Amino acid sequence: MGGREIEWAGLAERFQKDASYQESLMMEHEGYTIFKEIVPPPGTVLMKRARRGQPPATQLSKQVVEEAKGEEVEVPEPVCGGIPIDMVSSPDDSGDDGKTLAEVMEEAGKGKEPASLARPKVIPKGAAGITIGGKGGKEEVAEGGPGREMVEVLARLPLILNRALRVEEQMIDKTGQLHHKDAEIEALRLQLAAESSKHAALQEEFVVYKSAMSALKADNKALREKLSKADGDKEAAVASSSVAAVQAYKTSLPYRKEMLDGIRRAWEGLASSLIQEGEVKAAILGELDPFPCMAVDPIYKEEGFDLTDDTI
Repeated sequence: MGGREIEWAGLAERFQKDASYQESLMMEHEGYTIFKEIVPPPGTVLMKRARRGQPPATQLSKQVVEEAKGEEVEVPEPVCGGIPIDMVSSPDDSGDDGKTLAEVMEEAGKGKEPASLARPKVIPKGAAGITIGGKGGKEEVAEGGPGREMVEVLARLPLILNRALRVEEQMIDKTGQLHHKDAEIEALRLQLAAESSKHAALQEEFVVYKSAMSALKADNKALREKLSKADGDKEAAVASSSVAAVQAYKTSLPYRKEMLDGIRRAWEGLASSLIQEGEVKAAILGELDPFPCMAVDPIYKEEGFDLTDDTI
C-alpha cells in the first residue's frame, strides 16, 4: 500500500469518527435521503455511491454476492421508474447505464427479458474492485479497503463542508451580534460618562452653594448679634438717661422746697404790710393765690422755677 493510500485511509478514518447523530439531522434538514446501512455477510463487497446529477447522499449499499466456486460475483440491478439507470456493473454492459425504465421495458418487449426478471450481471472476481459511474461517461474503480473508505469520505465531504460553512455563518452572525452588543455597551459607557460628568458638575455646584449658604449664615448671625448689641446699647442709653433725669430731679427737690418757703415768707410779709397800711383788706388778700401773681415776676423766671408744677 502506497503512501497516498495510507493518507486516504487515515483521512477516511477521521471522517468516519466525525460522523454523528447531528450530521444525520442536518442531512434530513437539507433534504438528503438517508438509508440504513446493512451489515454485509462475510465475503460481500460493499460501496457507497452518489447518483449522477443529484446532491451527494448516502444510499443503500449494493451487495456483490460471491459465487460458490469463487469465480464470479453478481450485482442485482434495480430499475427505478423515470430515473436514469446508473448502477454498478461490469465494463461489458456499460452501454446500458443511463437508460430509463421505458427503454428497458421497450427492449424487454422486443424479445429481451424484463429487467426485473433478467439474470443478474456478473463481474469476474478477478476484476480489481467495483466500477462506479462518473461524469462524461468516465469510470473510476474503487478497490476494497482504502478505495471504499475514499468513496465514503467523498460522499460525506460535501456534508462536512456544508456543516463547516453553516458553523462559519453562525460564527459570523454571532460575531455581528457581538459587535452590535459592543457598540451598545460603548454607547451606554459614553452615556454613563456624560451622566458622571454632569453628576460631578452638580456636586461641585452643590459644594459652592453649601459654602455660600455657610457664609450667609455666618453673616446673618453677625448681623443679629450687631442688632442685638445696638438694641441693648439703645436701651442702656435710654435707661441711663432716665436714671440721670430722675437723679437730677431728686437733687433739685430740696432746693425747690427752700425756694417755695422763701416765696411764701415774702408773700406773707407783703400781705402783712399792705394790711397794716390799710391799702388792702385781709379778706381780699385771703382770696388771692400768690403763685400766679409771682409767676409773672421776672425774678422767678430767671430762677427757672415752674410754679405750675403739681409736684411743687
